[in-house]
Amino acid sequence: MPRATICWPICRLRLDAAAADFLSPDPVPAPAPVCGAGRGVTIERPAMQTHDFHPTTLREYDIRGIIGETLGEQDAEAIGRGFGTVVRRAGGGRVAVGYDGRHSSPRLEAALVRGLMETGCDVVRIGLGPTGMLYFAVSDLGADGGVMIT
Repeated sequence: MPRATICWPICRLRLDAAAADFLSPDPVPAPAPVCGAGRGVTIERPAMQTHDFHPTTLREYDIRGIIGETLGEQDAEAIGRGFGTVVRRAGGGRVAVGYDGRHSSPRLEAALVRGLMETGCDVVRIGLGPTGMLYFAVSDLGADGGVMIT
């Protein structure tokens, strides 16, 4: 089962091609931990979902919006599902997530994490900090990707 943690888990997951294609309509066993502790669980795969973004939100190089007007929690959750899908299809499964000091950032982070977990990704929540902290976390924690909410 996907999980969100605030610390580095003891076992690293081994991901294979069967686990990477999570959008398949059939459930597949989750990858087994490398350390051999325990057996995988079955991941139920959600149906394909769509989301309509405000036309100014998605840009070539980033995602921007005005909270409550052109960007909200539903958008963040949809971004999490999209990014998680890309990570899983590439054979990954662990994503680090951080955020800045804006008042809206914790709500967007929680929604993004929900979306990532819906795709079967494990999320390492690094919390409040600068973008450089996310870069370090992705590398140091062996994450397959990272998202910084700024």
